[in-house]
Amino acid sequence: MNELRFSGHESFPCRYGWLPKAHAILTTLDSGFKDEVLAMQMFGLGRNMVKSLRFWAQAFGVSEEHCGVLQPSEWARLVLDPDTGTDPYLEDKGNLWILHWILASRARLAAWDIAFSGSTVSEITRTVFCERIVRLARDQGKEVSESTVKTHYDVFLSTYAHVEKPGFTSEDRLACPLQELRLVSLQTSLADAIICLRKVDPSEIPPRAFATILLDYWDRVAKGESTLAVLSLCVDPQGPVRLLRLKEAGLARLFRNVASAFPDTFEYSDSIERHMLTRHDRSDSGEIAA
Repeated sequence: MNELRFSGHESFPCRYGWLPKAHAILTTLDSGFKDEVLAMQMFGLGRNMVKSLRFWAQAFGVSEEHCGVLQPSEWARLVLDPDTGTDPYLEDKGNLWILHWILASRARLAAWDIAFSGSTVSEITRTVFCERIVRLARDQGKEVSESTVKTHYDVFLSTYAHVEKPGFTSEDRLACPLQELRLVSLQTSLADAIICLRKVDPSEIPPRAFATILLDYWDRVAKGESTLAVLSLCVDPQGPVRLLRLKEAGLARLFRNVASAFPDTFEYSDSIERHMLTRHDRSDSGEIAA
């Protein structure tokens, strides 16, 4: 498994408009992100922002590397293309859930591991959160500076929670679209700030989005298998139930809704003996995302 990462985002959370802009860079510039000066000139970004945008494009699965060259992913082409994409401005909340899933399950960012995979608690203090970042680094034989820990924590928090800080500019207030999911909030009334992690009602997840997530998960953990036990979805720290922080109540209805919406792909069995999902064909996540 790839090691966890603690930096690379250049202290910037991903802002509104950045992922469509990343898609534009990848499709209009032959050099993609390699020519930072050209990207800066054409898209009005500072050098550090271009580096951050490249980082987030990869972390969110908007870009993929082929023969050493970054190209738009299939999902990005289907969704973000300004002419043919289904949601080029990311107005569909279902696509935000997909982006959260990709970030939490693939990007290998330490703060995300702590918040979504490594814990089931609903509250965690800032001090404990930062201590866990340090511990994860040491588990990998690394030492991270206090400033790196603080920046990584701040970027995670700004990705999901609206937090005003002294000296914030209007540009800083262009929040990350994942804030719309309301997964994370911050209580600052006490001496040590508390990060609150919300449990999500499964009815909030659109069937199409959950089907895309299911197929992506299935291809990674059970590729070639025609059935998947629902229990494995619920207990796997890297599974969709944990990473989307879904409540147990309502899960069966979500599975039924997905099977009803995509009967050629899924069948859901909730017999007394076992709860099971069956995959009828080899549809990929891109096809359902479209």
